[in-house]
Amino acid sequence: MSRFDSAEHLYDWQRSGRFPRIHDDIYNLVRSEVSPSDGAVLDLGSSTGLLARRLHKARFVVHAVEADANSIDAGRTAGTYGPSVPVRHWMLTPSQMPEFGEFLRASGVTIVAARRVLPELDDAGVKPAMLGETLTKAGVRHLFVEGRAPRQDAKHRLRSVIDEVANLERCWKAVTFDGKHRVYLTAKE
Repeated sequence: MSRFDSAEHLYDWQRSGRFPRIHDDIYNLVRSEVSPSDGAVLDLGSSTGLLARRLHKARFVVHAVEADANSIDAGRTAGTYGPSVPVRHWMLTPSQMPEFGEFLRASGVTIVAARRVLPELDDAGVKPAMLGETLTKAGVRHLFVEGRAPRQDAKHRLRSVIDEVANLERCWKAVTFDGKHRVYLTAKE
């Protein structure tokens, strides 16, 4: 199971109730830095919803946004998404940032988990600085980023979490680096 969106992850979770290890590190980082009393969480780029469901199980109020309709359908079929973990099909673009900010504010989101999604948003024109500003203006105070696994042959301009942090630094401050591709950031006041 090398792919993050492998159907095997959903099947294994349905069969055993155990969440895939691929989320352990980002989940543990979230749990070590914030609690459910800190506000609602948005799983940005939630794929099939396994991380969102795991955060809900830890008593967080969770919302999910995913661009791929097939991943959402797979999550709904498997039971990761539902009334307690709502998902919104949304392919974010620069023109949608004001609406996205309103969604965050109306949902009470103060925590965002962005797992391997910043390069895809960047490709769609939503640059990290734009996303970071939208998040802070909407009242988000905690941001967890998991970048792509480091590779020497990576070509994308956001090829590492260090590049992602550098592009977020106007509004965000790195607090905790966890391994080579995970970081917890707080909003600059």
